[in-house]
Amino acid sequence: MRFMVVLFLLVVATQEPIFDEGIALLSGEKWALSQGYSIEVKGVDFEGENIWLSVSQDNTTLYDGVVPKGTVLCVYHTKEKFSVVENGNEEGAVLVITVYEIYEGATQDLVLFFVKQYKDTLLPMSPAEQKQSQPPQESEEMVPSPSYGLTEVLFVLFMLVLLPLVTMFFKRRFK
Repeated sequence: MRFMVVLFLLVVATQEPIFDEGIALLSGEKWALSQGYSIEVKGVDFEGENIWLSVSQDNTTLYDGVVPKGTVLCVYHTKEKFSVVENGNEEGAVLVITVYEIYEGATQDLVLFFVKQYKDTLLPMSPAEQKQSQPPQESEEMVPSPSYGLTEVLFVLFMLVLLPLVTMFFKRRFK
């Protein structure tokens, strides 16, 4: 049994993240991640030092609590249960959420997170998520070609023709 746990942790620890980005959420907003995970900022305290954070997986609350700026939440998933550890070890975690910055506003508050999500091998990925994680297949029939819209063409014409004329006009007029 110990061998299986060690093997599982080694496989999870060596995986590439499927999501590795910073996100910004206003108070009351929810961010959906792959495999049914989501993060929600329920509120910010008056000093702007703590947030009320909820972490869910398929509408099941995994964590619901107040955390200060700088906290790293690590979500682990074993066959028996989910567990969330504040400032835990990132090895073996399927979701790592860092509360990076809290901005307090007059009407709304903004929280910046850094989120890493690894594939949870105990949960299925939707077909759309599987397509996103796979590199695009190049076909010999597909030849990339630029497509310029009317807006881009007009902008280039303006920059090449009209802008030099306008600057010359104003130079002569205000000398």
